[in-house]
Amino acid sequence: MNAEFAESIKNFQMDPFEQGTTDVKVEQKKTRIRNLMIGAAMILTIATVVSISVLLSSPYRVPGSMKGMVFISAQEAQTLENPVILDARDSDTLSDSIINAKHAKWSLFTEGENSGLVSDNLDLAQDVLRQLGVNRRDPVLVYGQWNDGWGEEGRLYWTLLLFNVTNSHILYGGINAAKLLKQGEWVVNNGPISISNKKASSSITVIRRDVNRSIRSTKSDIQAILEEKNKKQKKNIKERKKKNTYL
Repeated sequence: MNAEFAESIKNFQMDPFEQGTTDVKVEQKKTRIRNLMIGAAMILTIATVVSISVLLSSPYRVPGSMKGMVFISAQEAQTLENPVILDARDSDTLSDSIINAKHAKWSLFTEGENSGLVSDNLDLAQDVLRQLGVNRRDPVLVYGQWNDGWGEEGRLYWTLLLFNVTNSHILYGGINAAKLLKQGEWVVNNGPISISNKKASSSITVIRRDVNRSIRSTKSDIQAILEEKNKKQKKNIKERKKKNTYL
């Protein structure tokens, strides 16, 4: 019995050479894993640096979901052929602007400085568009103050659509994006061109059939929508009460 136990112990003990070989293999595996982890970390670091560089070099890139719609990047705006550039910022004391931009406050199209309503006077709209140089052939680029503004560029863009000027774009990033392009070569240190001289630079016409009333809602339109919504809510409440009565 003792002899058999001793023999089994002898057989169980590993040869010193085999033990050394196993240790070497384990270390080799550890080294490979360590190298793979270092390599992965380097790749991740490089990818992060590249991503940050891209963002820093172009912080006003148009999101993919918005491409081909309203907005256009500063780089894309540079490819527009003979664009009419409109500065929609509301201030009268601007100290910078895109080259050849004209000052086009959205209130130029309203019934007065204190009114938000677009004037029904089509002659007024026609005169303003002509002074701004807007036509229905050349593209129109609208820009504003972006994050620091009140969305004036959106209001002006909508007004252009209202008068069927559809070849229009909003500069994504506004004046800030323009300043980053070509190290400021696109922006000058003076305000946009005023149209106070009343001089026309286009021959666009605005007649009643040109007005796209499908994008404009009146007070009565909104009231009708709210009334219809209230009717549906009351009907749903009545049906639920009726259903609960029979439960």
